[in-house]
Amino acid sequence: MISIEFFSRCQDETRLQRDYLRYARASLSELEAEREQLDLDTLGEREEALARERESRALTKRAKNCLREKKRSSFGSLITGAVELLERDAVLRARPAKQVSLHIG
Repeated sequence: MISIEFFSRCQDETRLQRDYLRYARASLSELEAEREQLDLDTLGEREEALARERESRALTKRAKNCLREKKRSSFGSLITGAVELLERDAVLRARPAKQVSLHIG
């Protein structure tokens, strides 16, 4: 069985969903536009890379669902959630950030 920790690591390695989907669409469009000009080895490598990207996205989606069902979150989801919130909330984004001082040692 695949663990929550595995899915959390998968999520930490991926872009925000919107950015990833944009990247995946562009990669597919680029491959389709270049398909006739590519040799068979290069075409195979590019198709394999796209298949790995789709699999990674499917695993990430599964991870998010699994975490949501268990009412848990990962460090990665906290970071991406904060970024998404700031991107869509202009009022929050406009607030001055408080200075935070970290003392290590």
